[in-house]
Amino acid sequence: MLLSDQKCTILVGEDEPEVLSYLETALKCMGYAVESARDGDEVLACLRSGGSEITAVLLDIVMLNRDGLDTLREIRSLDRQLPVIMLSGASVYSERGHRDEARGDGFSREARGA
Repeated sequence: MLLSDQKCTILVGEDEPEVLSYLETALKCMGYAVESARDGDEVLACLRSGGSEITAVLLDIVMLNRDGLDTLREIRSLDRQLPVIMLSGASVYSERGHRDEARGDGFSREARGA
């Protein structure tokens, strides 16, 4: 559900194709426009090239080339106000630890199939 009549664009940084596809589908069904990136470097390139259109970021913590925490630190140097929600399917990450460490705006564990 959108919070306003304005079309919001969510940038999803996720390296697993199945998870990325699910997130894109779910967000589009909720009325959001979606941009996708397969690693932290692509997330940063997207933000640098047209980041003013991005209204929030969903960012996987574990990715190739540049992980989510390094990417979050760089995002914060570009735009401290951009909402970023960290995602992880790994059970070793804690919500509190990552929010405190890199100042993400939220944390969610990725659902994994049984």
